[in-house]
Amino acid sequence: MALTAKAPPGTWIGPDPQDRRARVLSLTDAGRAVLARAVPIWTREHGAMMAEWSDQELKDPARLLRKFVDGANAALKA
Repeated sequence: MALTAKAPPGTWIGPDPQDRRARVLSLTDAGRAVLARAVPIWTREHGAMMAEWSDQELKDPARLLRKFVDGANAALKA
């Protein structure tokens, strides 16, 4: 929160149209341009790294991440 609180008005944060008490963090045009260049690179590189993975191996990281998140959520509620 401290990082976004120092952002110049209108660059990163703005009011939430559904709840004026809340703030919304969003990308600027420059940020969207960087993301548009980065996503194809990320997709290509990760595809190359996982090209030899089986269907089951591709499913396991998502399953394990869900398990991790579920465990973290349970620990935070305790």
